[in-house]
Amino acid sequence: MSDKDTAISQLAHSSTPDRQLAVASALEIIKNDVLTSSGPDRLKVHLSRLSQYADLIEDALKKK
Repeated sequence: MSDKDTAISQLAHSSTPDRQLAVASALEIIKNDVLTSSGPDRLKVHLSRLSQYADLIEDALKKK
């Protein structure tokens, strides 16, 4: 997947961001953190907060 195809890139360039892109963007952020950090429960913690992360992304975009 090229940088142009990432959910974060699509979200940044979307005139009408939606929940699906917010969730996909949150998952990309989680993936990058899990791949670069240690700790067996890291993914579990992030996934339990996925909805909160997506909410924060959506809220930030509304202030855009």
